[in-house]
Amino acid sequence: MNLIDEDRAEVLYSQCQPYPQGVSDFLDEMVTGGRRPDDAALKQGDKYLSAFFSQAVLEFLDAAGAKPGDIKAIGSHGQT
Repeated sequence: MNLIDEDRAEVLYSQCQPYPQGVSDFLDEMVTGGRRPDDAALKQGDKYLSAFFSQAVLEFLDAAGAKPGDIKAIGSHGQT
């Protein structure tokens, strides 16, 4: 994650946040199972990732000394 000053295109703070073991295990199981996950598994994965992303953003903001109101946009992408 990066906190960027848009007026100067300067990175103010940067941090990598690895998946917790439980989330990582769940994702590994979903992609190595050899079949498409069912709807229940996809919903569970969405819940795991949503909780992880929201907590990671809050920890990032705290470490960067920023507040949620300071943020204009948050983007997320996966490893492809």
